[in-house]
Amino acid sequence: MPLMPPPSTERMYFAMVRYLLILLTCSLLSGCVSCPKATVCFTPGENCTNLIIDSVGHAKKSVLVQAYQFTSKPIAESLVQAKKRGVDIKVILDESQTSSKHSVINELFEHKIPIWIDFKPAIAHSKVIIIDEQKIITGSFNFSDAAQQRNAENLLIITGDSPLVEQYVKNWKNRQSQSKHYTPDFKLSLNSSNSSERFFTLSSSTNTFSIKPYSISLS
Repeated sequence: MPLMPPPSTERMYFAMVRYLLILLTCSLLSGCVSCPKATVCFTPGENCTNLIIDSVGHAKKSVLVQAYQFTSKPIAESLVQAKKRGVDIKVILDESQTSSKHSVINELFEHKIPIWIDFKPAIAHSKVIIIDEQKIITGSFNFSDAAQQRNAENLLIITGDSPLVEQYVKNWKNRQSQSKHYTPDFKLSLNSSNSSERFFTLSSSTNTFSIKPYSISLS
């Protein structure tokens, strides 16, 4: 059986360099502190709501939200608490949330969180939270009790991917520029079905308040 010729010095040199480059790349990646990290959560079976609340709870500068359905009071409360800490909170919602009975839109508005209504598309179906322009929360998971308790959903949290975050921030700002600023549309009406119990009804798309003045004079 003929012997194989020994490899040339040049081939051995390039093989060694290639091997060292592979080792160096692996070493750098394993010790990289800024490499993107991803966390996934699935319902039923896992608590995705708590992951969102925890992420918002660690926000230091800003939280940008895009939501189709936003009915989760615990997530809304986490945004309110972040606002109280001085974090800049901004929210874009689908138009359906202005008339949804369970929407948290007015709770957010009452705490002076700026809200925009994305009314141009058929539905504004994004579910996105951008934290400190460093972390993205997205997936099929609506910010709702149904997503946590009844539906089969997924949630993806990505940290440290700057180019990806830039794209999400750019899209958020684009949707904001095409949305309208939210202010509740209240209507005032007089209920006079009973002359001794006249009162005013102040109503919006999501809330109704009854106001009984001390006295009413009709002319």
